[in-house]
Amino acid sequence: MGVYFVAWKGLKKLAVEAAPHNTEASLEGTRLEDVVVVTGNPDCPQNAEGLEVGSSYEFEAEQWFRVSDNRREYWDWLNALARLVGYHWQNPDANGPGPFRELILYGRHTGTIGAIASAKLVSDFGTWDERARSIKDDAFYEHYALMRSMFEYAATDGAVEFRCC
Repeated sequence: MGVYFVAWKGLKKLAVEAAPHNTEASLEGTRLEDVVVVTGNPDCPQNAEGLEVGSSYEFEAEQWFRVSDNRREYWDWLNALARLVGYHWQNPDANGPGPFRELILYGRHTGTIGAIASAKLVSDFGTWDERARSIKDDAFYEHYALMRSMFEYAATDGAVEFRCC
């Protein structure tokens, strides 16, 4: 079983609050399968910036990203990314702003990463691209490029969420 994220674009906030799998909801003109409810993450609340936690959003398109074959492989990649940018959890500023903090601090893999955080991550991927290539690890860079494309997909008017592993 792999590690998946889903990314959406074209988010539009709905006036009616409804869980997307709630068959009792009445959302005129909206298919429930095209609705996502934004969830927060207490470890990284800035990830949902620009979106209202608990609100329902209709989306125009979605794309699923299989980012690794298993959870351990994903964690290993994330740890390598943290090393690349000099992140260590014991640093005094470990929970402050920095490159890829939105991913590194994602913690329990909960919550929605909105367009603002996605755009910031795209910028981080661009800034660190040369260094990521320089470590000469093809598997690491393949994951790096895939994650970058996922956040590019959501960076304008979308969002990303961890879904399963």
